Amino acid sequence: MKRLWRVLGLCVCLMMGLVGCIIDSDSEIDPPETDYNAISIARSMAGVEAIEGVARNPECMDGFRVIAEESALGRVSEDGNDLAKVRMTAYQAMYESIARQPEAIDEIREITELAVGLTKQRDPSLRDEEVEIARLHSFSELYTALARQPAASELLVAAALHFAGGPKATLTDEEAKARLESFGVLFEAIGRNPEATDKLLGAVETLTGSMDYLSKPLSDAERCGRQSALIGFYESYARNPEAELLFEKASRVLLGFEMDLPSTDN
Repeated sequence: MKRLWRVLGLCVCLMMGLVGCIIDSDSEIDPPETDYNAISIARSMAGVEAIEGVARNPECMDGFRVIAEESALGRVSEDGNDLAKVRMTAYQAMYESIARQPEAIDEIREITELAVGLTKQRDPSLRDEEVEIARLHSFSELYTALARQPAASELLVAAALHFAGGPKATLTDEEAKARLESFGVLFEAIGRNPEATDKLLGAVETLTGSMDYLSKPLSDAERCGRQSALIGFYESYARNPEAELLFEKASRVLLGFEMDLPSTDN
């Protein structure tokens, strides 16, 4: 199911703007200066499969390197918004793979760079709103991965900073909404592994910036994003009410207020 959602995510990115020619799987890669209007879904997903595959079988690195080098994404230097969004979405496979096999971090990062490539929009000053939204949504997979493997938190955050870049100084209303929406998944991650709460909160601040937006009235878009986060909060708390103190701490840090949760001691 998770892979299906990733495929759908890539398809949405492509269909929103990548309409035109599709790179044939047997064609030669055009020179870097070519203006790409479309990226083959098959090639994109082949790169994702290579990332996931090397985590399962790092001893087969040479074979996965060949697969990755066949991916159009890693070798395309043109870096418009559509391609950058596809790359941000594809990085989710890297986060999941690092959690599965942190010992293969070097192989996973090499395959990711070959298969997906680096976007110029790692630089926050060059990042368009649509790309920032895709970046923030992609961290949902990182939060899930970190809860599964908290010992790999530093590896996950370092990889995210290298490929997706650091946070923007200020967010637009729509970007702030996307950040708040991703917190719903973070609350779910806390519910699965409450012991990882501090590492999850640290990762959020490192990757998405300070929570100074909480000191001013929220926009309509931000309030909408907060409602999405609250859904994740309540669903996760219902599954793990014993972690009430950690949920209260997370809601204070991420949403700006402390939930009045019923005590499990009663």
